[in-house]
Amino acid sequence: MRLSERVKVSPRVEFEQNPARVRKFRSKKQSFESDLADFSLLLSLCVKNGLGVEKSFSWLTQRMTGSLSEQLSEIVDRVELGESFLDALAETSERNSNAALSEFSSKVSLAITRGTPLSEALIAQAGTINHQLAQRDLQKANSNETKMLLPMVFLILPMSVLMASFPSLSNLGLGI
Repeated sequence: MRLSERVKVSPRVEFEQNPARVRKFRSKKQSFESDLADFSLLLSLCVKNGLGVEKSFSWLTQRMTGSLSEQLSEIVDRVELGESFLDALAETSERNSNAALSEFSSKVSLAITRGTPLSEALIAQAGTINHQLAQRDLQKANSNETKMLLPMVFLILPMSVLMASFPSLSNLGLGI
């Protein structure tokens, strides 16, 4: 086997040679909720700057990629075919079993029906999603910390106690 063939086996080199695979890997890695948080922030900016909700949805979904973009583009397609925006949003959130998307759709529909500022509700939604993601990461870090503590308690600490007590025990003449 030549050196060039062995190098292609390495994933790092393979990703460096094919940037399309790098983008695909990173897009899979991003979670649905973080995409939704980014989308709600961008939607709030569009609404604050004077675009309508449906127009903002269509403008943003044309520029997005991923599974969230596919679901939101279905909403835009339904609205273009004549369905009510709120009905399309509610049906999509019911079909998807994601709590963040159902909360997003309920906040958007409540803000539209009651006439409250939509941009503030969307910013609050993005903050909620980001807080939930931070809590998940913190829980994962705490569990990893506990897992790393076990070898220290059962391996490193007993060895250090033995190493510290061995000279004094040998001076006592216990024959250890």
